[in-house]
Amino acid sequence: MKPFLATLLTLLCLITCPADADSFSGKLVKVLDGDTVEVLHNDKAERIRLAQIDCPEKDQPHGQAAKRFV
Repeated sequence: MKPFLATLLTLLCLITCPADADSFSGKLVKVLDGDTVEVLHNDKAERIRLAQIDCPEKDQPHGQAAKRFV
């Protein structure tokens, strides 16, 4: 059952994600919380907020666990 749910969740994410989103590559330099990271791009730290991800903030219950997971 778990593999089926994981596959279903992946398909739903692919269907609902915008196809025309801009992309770039860079080095991950810092995880701020469960849905925000900093990436080094063109020698500048860019703050990236993950779209359609709702995680607890660092000071909320499970916030540190969400940060570690990312």
